[in-house]
Amino acid sequence: MSLLTNPKHSLTVQRYAKTEGSIGQNDYSPAGDPVTVRGNKHPLTAEETTNYGLQNFTTVAFHCLTWPGDQHSMISLDGSDWEQIGDPKLYGMSTRTQHYEVILKKRGA
Repeated sequence: MSLLTNPKHSLTVQRYAKTEGSIGQNDYSPAGDPVTVRGNKHPLTAEETTNYGLQNFTTVAFHCLTWPGDQHSMISLDGSDWEQIGDPKLYGMSTRTQHYEVILKKRGA
């Protein structure tokens, strides 16, 4: 699959690790350096809602060969911050076409 071997987009993934805060609460702090991941993004949804003011919700599917992130990761794509929705799906029926699909939702919309 040429789109997997020659991806068109890239994003940055910053992993966060769970730590204990000063009063015993759970905090998340950056764990390691940001990782650049190359892949292909495909639009899924773009919605507007007026509950609590006008809000935009945008989701994309990102297809890549490896995925270093999890639900607590901060993702930068096209100059915006995104968050991962659910676990990444591994499509592994063939070693030549094996890849991950990650659903991303735009933050602060």
